[in-house]
Amino acid sequence: MNEDYRKSLIETVNHLIMMRHDLFDDAMGIAMNNELKEISEAFEDGDTYEFQIEHLDNSNDVSLQKVVDLIKEIQTTVDFITRVNNIEDSELNQER
Repeated sequence: MNEDYRKSLIETVNHLIMMRHDLFDDAMGIAMNNELKEISEAFEDGDTYEFQIEHLDNSNDVSLQKVVDLIKEIQTTVDFITRVNNIEDSELNQER
C-alpha cells in the first residue's frame, strides 16, 4: 500500500473520530435540554458521569435519533476502514 494513501486514510479516520466525539457531545446537549432534562438538573457543578450512545437509543426525539444514527454510521465507517487497512489504534491520534 502506498504510504501517502495510508497516511490519508489515517488522517481521515482521525477526523471521523473527532466528528463522532463532537456529535456525541451535541447529542447529549440535545438530550439534556429535552428528554434528559431531569437528569441534567440532578447533577451539581463538578459532578461527572460517562454517558454512552446506548443512553440515547430509546429517545422519542426524532431529531436526536437522526444524530444518533449518524454517530453509529461514523463508528461503523471507522471500524471498517481500520479493519480493512490494518490500522492499529497506536497509529491514531485518539482512541476509537
